[in-house]
Formats: sequence, C-alpha cells, structure tokens
Amino acid sequence: MQNTNDINVLENNSRQRLLETATGLFAEKGYAATSVREIVERAGVSKPVLYYYFKSKERLFYAILDWAAEVQQNILSEIFEFRGTVEERFIYLYRRVQEGIREYQSLYIMIHGLIFGPPQGVPEYDFAGYQRHMLNAVKRIYTEGVASGEIRNID
Repeated sequence: MQNTNDINVLENNSRQRLLETATGLFAEKGYAATSVREIVERAGVSKPVLYYYFKSKERLFYAILDWAAEVQQNILSEIFEFRGTVEERFIYLYRRVQEGIREYQSLYIMIHGLIFGPPQGVPEYDFAGYQRHMLNAVKRIYTEGVASGEIRNID
C-alpha cells in the first residue's frame, strides 16, 4: 500500500508532466492545432487526469501562462536582490534571462510565438504583460542608478 507522500509525489508528477507536455506541443504546433488526446498520450496519463487537474484545455493553457509568469517573477526577484553596478545588474539580467530560456526552452518558444506570431485561436490573455514586466525591470535598474548618482539622466 502506498503512503500519502508517495501519492502526492505521483500527483505532482502527473500535473507537471501535463504542463511540460502541453507547453512543448503548444510551442511546436500551436494551441489550436494541439488536441487533448495528443497531450495526454505524450504525458502518459488519461484524459480524466488532465480534466482533474485543469478542467479543460483552456484552463491548462492558463496554468502554463501562470507558470511562465512565476518563472519570470522568480528571475526578476533574483535580479532585484543582486547588488552591483548598473552595468553588472544589466549583465546579470541578460544572463539570467538567457539561462531561463535554456532551462525553459519550450515555455519561451510558446510565449514568443504567442506574442510575435500569427493569431492561432488562443484564449484571451495579456501577453504584453511579460514585456511590461521586463521593461519595468530595466527601468528600475536604470532609475536606481540615476538615484545613486552612478549614471546621469540625459535625454
């Protein structure tokens, strides 16, 4: 008989496999061209498992976007904790974004395709929010550099 910890690990693994599998398929084929059947077959779970965690393909899609926002927020939090010159902080920002792209390649491909690619029947979402968060991070580093006198605010 399995204990509660083993069951929780299995459940988390199934949920995470669904997120990762759907992300890869959405990045590869697009949202509209990806079926629930394909997602569950590649993830090695049944349709009821997908519906248990996400209720629908659309809710799975939103869960992926929430995951992407969390990944981005974690990276930005690290950047804001990093202390150094403005130049060092911008280099660190660039490096962390590049590391994030490598670590979550399918996630970035999917988001990039949704922002810059043709519409593909995806549910409504504020995709520009990802760009705003990055722009705000750049502005924050710059503003803090101006406030500290490290750089000058010029036109």
